[in-house]
Amino acid sequence: MELSAAAYRLRVLFDSKITAYYQNSFKGEFGRAQTDALSLLYDRGALRVQELADILGIPKQHASKIMTKLESMALVSRDTDPSDKRAAIFRLTAEGSALMHAHLTASNRNFERLISALSEADQARMADAMSTMIELLEKM
Repeated sequence: MELSAAAYRLRVLFDSKITAYYQNSFKGEFGRAQTDALSLLYDRGALRVQELADILGIPKQHASKIMTKLESMALVSRDTDPSDKRAAIFRLTAEGSALMHAHLTASNRNFERLISALSEADQARMADAMSTMIELLEKM
């Protein structure tokens, strides 16, 4: 299978088997862009609006509106960027971190349920494959 076709197939399977449960756990609370913004802050610690917009592939104005909404809900805090006083840096508050932790815990339980259908050998192969994918993707 061609590498780009394999990458697409991996995305479709990963989304349907792994991330769909996580994304669906936010339904009724947040939209996809808000969920992705919270996830990025949880993963990276802090981001400027422009960084968030670039990663999500959305206009800076939209990213700014998302962050302002999440800030009004006390899920993120805003600090002045010390290297550029005109810019703001956003990070999760304790409440935002707790929310993310709760959703990830539920998602992890679902993932564990899914992989329990695999043999121990297949679970080990999956763990190795995922570690390899993480290592290679972080190099890109």
